[in-house]
Amino acid sequence: MSNIDRFSIVTLVLFFLSTIFVIQPLSFHVRLPFVGRTRLTIGLMTAPIIAIAILWAAQCIGATQIRDGIVGTDNIKPYNILILFISLAYMAITLDVTGILQAAAFWVSNKGGSNGRKLYFYFYLLLTVVSMIVGNDPIILSGTAFLVYYTAATGLEPVAWLISEFAAANTASMVLFVGNPTNVVICEGFRINNAAFTAYTILPFLACSVACYAGLAFQFQDEKHVPRRLNVTGELNPREVLRDPISACFGSILLAICLTVVIVLSFFHIDVWMIVLPFAVAKFIFDLSWDHYRYVTDRIPRFDAKAASEGHPGDEDAMVSELKRAMSMPTSEAPTEMADVERRPTFASMTATSSEIAAITIPKARSPSPESSKTISQPPEPRLFAEQREKLAIVHRRLAAHFPTFFTALPRLPFGLIPFAFSQFILIEGLARQGWIDVFATCHDVCVFRLDPVQLRFNSFSRRLHKKLRHPSLKMSHLKDDPRDSSLETSYTWPKTWYRDSTDGLGTSGMFLSGLIMVTRNRFLAWPSLLFSISNLINSHPIRAKEGGSGWSNLALCISALFASYVPIFVITQTPKA
Repeated sequence: MSNIDRFSIVTLVLFFLSTIFVIQPLSFHVRLPFVGRTRLTIGLMTAPIIAIAILWAAQCIGATQIRDGIVGTDNIKPYNILILFISLAYMAITLDVTGILQAAAFWVSNKGGSNGRKLYFYFYLLLTVVSMIVGNDPIILSGTAFLVYYTAATGLEPVAWLISEFAAANTASMVLFVGNPTNVVICEGFRINNAAFTAYTILPFLACSVACYAGLAFQFQDEKHVPRRLNVTGELNPREVLRDPISACFGSILLAICLTVVIVLSFFHIDVWMIVLPFAVAKFIFDLSWDHYRYVTDRIPRFDAKAASEGHPGDEDAMVSELKRAMSMPTSEAPTEMADVERRPTFASMTATSSEIAAITIPKARSPSPESSKTISQPPEPRLFAEQREKLAIVHRRLAAHFPTFFTALPRLPFGLIPFAFSQFILIEGLARQGWIDVFATCHDVCVFRLDPVQLRFNSFSRRLHKKLRHPSLKMSHLKDDPRDSSLETSYTWPKTWYRDSTDGLGTSGMFLSGLIMVTRNRFLAWPSLLFSISNLINSHPIRAKEGGSGWSNLALCISALFASYVPIFVITQTPKA
């Protein structure tokens, strides 16, 4: 293990400080020459870069670590991951631009009807299924705006529905290796086959998804969060929000083929970016060609400089108007206020901070605050190259009218992920140089891979305790021979039952834990052992307890063993067996 010195301490401290600023950005205003008063933010894209600059100046990292953080080491290629996610994000976001996800949400809303509990479950199921395919980021971007509209239309508290969306999307993204960057790092670093990764994660995903929904249903059981009856006056028309059916069909088929080819070719150890990038280029060419055809055939409105300068709600208000028609949204509410949710720049970036997301989801008050009044009263700062900026803005609006799909998806692509990801890889290389990776790996080995001896001792102890507490001397059957001691039998019935059920539970829990650990060690060859342990779990159900025992303590202990063993199982199954 490498020695920890002052350079190691500084590297670790700056790494944690950059992480803190990523989670909670710091913004302040400064006055710059030729630019004027501007706002600077130390956050997602700037904090890691500043930390790298300080570490490089302090000689805690060198040019080798910066190169390794960009090119990659140990089979992990950062550029591979970024090309993959930019390509998949483009295909998923352009698919969302067509309105297919909003149409699916409308269809699910019609199936749920006015039953709030059923609709809550249907939305959770829809978000889970779609997140398995396209990942969590496109769902968060599209689903957040829709749920803001929907909860405003039905008069619901948005918290329960938004938390359900976040939980479903992030849980479902663990199934496919392209679901989030963490999966790709695991597969690339440990050379895990993509199909094998899905096979390892499908059962934990199902368990987590079911448990997560049960927890959400329990937490938001109050009527103010998920009411039993909703204010629904009609059915939503999914066709109204499906802006481009042809592009939606083409994009769905292309994305499905892309994911299938990625899984199949993973057996040949081909870099995934070489597979996904051609599909993204094909989708890009189709978008430009199809939008040009629609533009010249007047299927989409032509560019009007006057209308563009005044603002045009256009198709973005289709969802709002449809919700106003079928739900109880007040018609006096301005549609532009609701449409601002999707048109604000923060919604167009996957790197929005928590305060910016709050600005999206929380409506602004119409009455200005004293601070905003002071800001408005101040004369506007002179803009640098104002004339050139205005000309570029007109060119941008003209191109956006000609190619709406591409220019709608372009600002929503996760370009902020590029400097952040490269910076994180460089910082990790710095931690490795200073010896922290060896320290963390040793701690991980002690906490996880040495669980077997502890578990075996627990299992042996529980079985011995099980036999001792079930000894005939503890059954108290002799009390039945003396009627005078019948009260004693009654008074000892509960402890006797508890001892029996608890020791059964200890034995079954030990067997159950053994089966789970065997699964992590021997993969699918040990599933029969786990199934045998599950049969003991079923045998301990209260229905099987016919001798006066409740069986609930046994069942609770077995379930506790399941949840206590889940975390090491998920960690170990990501590591290929040596």
